[in-house]
Amino acid sequence: MAAIAPTVTVTPAQSSIVNTQTLQVTIAVAGSGATPAGTVQLASSSYTSSAVTLASGVATVTLPAGVLATGSATLTATYTPDTASTAAYTTATGTATVTVSVVSVSLPQKLQGYKAQLAYNPGSGNVLIAGLKDVDGGFTVEELDATDHSNNGWKSRLAGLNDFSGSATLDFIAGDTSQQYLLNAVLNHTALTLTLYPVVSAGSTVQSFVGSAIITDWKWNGKTTDLQGVQITLKGNGPFSVVAQ
Repeated sequence: MAAIAPTVTVTPAQSSIVNTQTLQVTIAVAGSGATPAGTVQLASSSYTSSAVTLASGVATVTLPAGVLATGSATLTATYTPDTASTAAYTTATGTATVTVSVVSVSLPQKLQGYKAQLAYNPGSGNVLIAGLKDVDGGFTVEELDATDHSNNGWKSRLAGLNDFSGSATLDFIAGDTSQQYLLNAVLNHTALTLTLYPVVSAGSTVQSFVGSAIITDWKWNGKTTDLQGVQITLKGNGPFSVVAQ
């Protein structure tokens, strides 16, 4: 009798997960005769698990966090018979799908608990602008998180904040290299790198963000030659992204 393809059933423990979760998947292989023996491997996108030996036709594979593509991820299990089963069964596959979403970043409603750094990129890497005291942009959860807001009308930006506005106060120190870069940015509307980071850790879901901004307005208010205060107004120049931890 010719070998036949057994039925491979793939059963994820959950039908939807976020990309920071692991996922346990049960794979059952059944045939019309003896219980199939051998190994199974589970694959999705560029990830393939190691081979797991069946026990009474069943095996469990745990997928690490982050290996599944965002959206509808297809899980494909491949059964390979061992020498005892090759006469009865051929290699076979089974599939299942899982919905994978990006974990929502939890942030305060405003910039409370966050500080900011401004940096100028003169072509050889970012140079921090010294003397920065405060940045206030009234940033909201909907604008700064990394969640897909495509079903929420105006909140359709996928990678954070594109067109925010904010202000900053800093001390301008005459002769400091970074202050010359700041002056260049003021005069030429050169984009500055803006990094927002938590002052105190508020849990693993609170991330740092990096984006860019241009200075649209400024006011000098210093009374001495060497140290002057400057109030600058910032406008977003591109989306923010989460800084790798």
